[in-house]
Amino acid sequence: MFFTLIRRELIANLMTFRLSAAIIVCLLLIVINTFVLIGDYQRRLTDYQTVAQKSRTEAVSPNYEHTTYSSMEFFHTHRPPTPLSISNTGYDKRLGNTLKTHYNFVPAL
Repeated sequence: MFFTLIRRELIANLMTFRLSAAIIVCLLLIVINTFVLIGDYQRRLTDYQTVAQKSRTEAVSPNYEHTTYSSMEFFHTHRPPTPLSISNTGYDKRLGNTLKTHYNFVPAL
């Protein structure tokens, strides 16, 4: 008897227009958010590729005569954007994307 009442109330609440409208609005917001964040992800990915390529060419450039790592000023390490940031950016935009390391300098948190 108790489960019958609960089942009837659930079905009555699920059949309302308010729930249908809320689901449609949520799905619409998810689609819009995904389109916006896809563009942002592509922009950050091209920025990462540009900076990483520049850093790579600087490290092996004939203009800079680096015979060992100790002769380099700083070595730059770049973090790519996470693929799941198309649904939620999280800390991806707030954290730094470049880490400078040197043989005498150890980065710490």
